[in-house]
Amino acid sequence: MPRIKQLPEDFIVKEVFEKQKTKEEEKVFYVWFTLRKKNWDLFRALNILSKKLGVSIKRFGYAGVKDKRAITYQRISVWNVPVERLKGLKIRDLELSDFEIKRERINLGDLRANRFEVVIRDIGNREKEKIEKNLERIGKEGFVNYFGEQRFGLRKNTHLVGKAILRNRLKEAVWVYLTKGGEENEEARKFRANLRRTKDFKRGLKDCPKNLRNEIVLMNHLTAKPNDYAGALRKIPKKFRRMFVHAYQSYL
Repeated sequence: MPRIKQLPEDFIVKEVFEKQKTKEEEKVFYVWFTLRKKNWDLFRALNILSKKLGVSIKRFGYAGVKDKRAITYQRISVWNVPVERLKGLKIRDLELSDFEIKRERINLGDLRANRFEVVIRDIGNREKEKIEKNLERIGKEGFVNYFGEQRFGLRKNTHLVGKAILRNRLKEAVWVYLTKGGEENEEARKFRANLRRTKDFKRGLKDCPKNLRNEIVLMNHLTAKPNDYAGALRKIPKKFRRMFVHAYQSYL
């Protein structure tokens, strides 16, 4: 049976950007660079960069979220950080290159396109013929950009959280996020099952794996302010709240 994305090297994504010029006499504010990442989530990568540089993650801008299980190339902007400091960073499977000085920040949607290189493994003769026909059809008609972590996150319930938020069912949104996981390890599954059964945030905080930062933020807030589900959701970084809604849009 054909398989894709077995290795990060099987899925390569490169952004296509319009060339822009910066006048020498203009006052500059941003450094643009190409970020090459292998098997890294974008938000985790930016969080590491911000800590290494000692600046807020809010200084960074990007045009789109790329797949984690892949090798991806994308343009990133950062405000008021010397190029020399960026060049000096050494982080495994993260590479920074192609530095430019600009006046503008990179914002969501600024790229012109994405270029993909995909490896399909274990193709039999029957599948080969079918794949060739599908590729021909896609070349003519295209396809909906529906799948992937950049649309739905790493968990399968993200769109359900967005649906509840858009319907102003904020309590439901919080409980869906806290208690319905995806393909997670045993510790995370046990935490969610216990919380679903007990509805006890204090116990949940003791059981919750330390890497589930958003879950900890939600439970801390609701322990201090029970039933303030709107306030709890506002504690989650805006990028995640935006992704909930975008995931539901993609689902529709």
